[in-house]
Amino acid sequence: MTMVSLYTEMIEEGYKLLDTFTIQYPYGLYKDSFYSNTYDGLTKFVNKLLILVSDMEPMKKEDPLYVLVRSYRGKIGNLDLVEFKKLLSLLEERALDKAKS
Repeated sequence: MTMVSLYTEMIEEGYKLLDTFTIQYPYGLYKDSFYSNTYDGLTKFVNKLLILVSDMEPMKKEDPLYVLVRSYRGKIGNLDLVEFKKLLSLLEERALDKAKS
């Protein structure tokens, strides 16, 4: 499997997870944020993406995608819809860069 196809597979998996961001708190600081209703699915996605990036990217510790994904490992509850879309956007950029290479 090529790097582009691996990244594309992760993007598709991520887009399926977008529909799970349905939890919203009625009050407080996070009342305008949406959170995923599938902790296990989101954890699996983040861990799989972390493994992919760490295996594929030679400069992983400086890699912005790696740093972002690593920041959510063990803190999935902090990953809201806005941040997840940011993650998907970086993933799409990575796939485009790999396709051009």
